[in-house]
Amino acid sequence: MAAIAKAQVSIFHLGTYATGSFNTGAAEIADFDPVNDRIWFTNAQLNSVVGLNATNPASLSVFITIPMAAYGGGVNSVVVIPGGVAVAMEAVVKTDPGRVVFFDVCPAWANKVPAGERRSFVSKGCKSLTGKLWSLQMLAGLGSKTQGGWERSLH
Repeated sequence: MAAIAKAQVSIFHLGTYATGSFNTGAAEIADFDPVNDRIWFTNAQLNSVVGLNATNPASLSVFITIPMAAYGGGVNSVVVIPGGVAVAMEAVVKTDPGRVVFFDVCPAWANKVPAGERRSFVSKGCKSLTGKLWSLQMLAGLGSKTQGGWERSLH
């Protein structure tokens, strides 16, 4: 009988960031940008996206807070894409199509596309497609076919 290999995983606490608000949606969906050492997360309470400087994980600090009210009714998700981040926004009227808003690494607003239509967006060599049903993980390059739609990031 062959021996079963056991993987060893070591986990170390590197740092903590506290929003100062507990159990209110102040830090929900998060993603890490390893190229720029930034952590991005959504803050549903303030309808914003927050970027943390993670060059020193023991001392995480906010480098930007992006108010998202101008782009829709509420922030849903954020994902790091090549050259920036994509943010999923629900519409002000929840039954209307939402949108995906793109920011570059500065971060400056780059573009936005409706989420309920087949559209493409090109910025600095990165193309993203959204379909009827979409997920920001698809924009990050994982791509998949879904019932009723498709989405894929092409680099």
